[in-house]
Amino acid sequence: MKKLISSLLLTGLFIQLHAQKIDFTDVSQSDQEAKAILDQIKSNLDSYQGIEVDFDYVVTVPEEAPQKQEGNMLVVGERYALDLNDYGIYSDGQTVWMYDKAIEEVNINNREENEDLLISSPTDLLDFYQKDDFIYAFYDELVVDGRIITMIDFKPVDDEQEFFKIRLSVDKKQNLPAGAKLFYRDGTRIEVVFKQVSNQSQFSDSDFVLTKEDVDSGVEFIDLRY
Repeated sequence: MKKLISSLLLTGLFIQLHAQKIDFTDVSQSDQEAKAILDQIKSNLDSYQGIEVDFDYVVTVPEEAPQKQEGNMLVVGERYALDLNDYGIYSDGQTVWMYDKAIEEVNINNREENEDLLISSPTDLLDFYQKDDFIYAFYDELVVDGRIITMIDFKPVDDEQEFFKIRLSVDKKQNLPAGAKLFYRDGTRIEVVFKQVSNQSQFSDSDFVLTKEDVDSGVEFIDLRY
């Protein structure tokens, strides 16, 4: 789950229009066309009271069959609730509950304990392009099931990252993320299809907290805060 970054599994009819490869090496050279698109998306999502996303999460490891899960995520400011078939992650902005359903265990951490991750919360997905960690550029534009999908590639400045590229996909008409794809150096690929992104105003504080009353009686809670 630490590798979870929104990504897109493109399906249906593809019509390729043009493509560009990132061949520069300095952050200051990032594509201004791509930045304008990203700024529009961020402005659009910042106007939402809450962001609710229904998605498919697909992990592909070389020489293995893809593993797919369905998920739902609610993000309100620094708070979020993410639910997958096998995992749940919840945060009220200060505390993070990571629920591994397979082993019936919940690990509790302070939010800052996740800051060593590339994306420590879903809200970071709106801001990470503004940091100096990536060079980015327009890559391609496709027509998928009647929608124009714009693709932007991000290359990490740090060559020691486990991945070498993030490909973000955008619904051009709606100015909303359609997903992204994470490319790992070992051949692993992580993809997420954003099936629906909506403005959500119906939520409560309890949506972002996981308590023993929310899970089966046999689930163990382990508090790792100090």
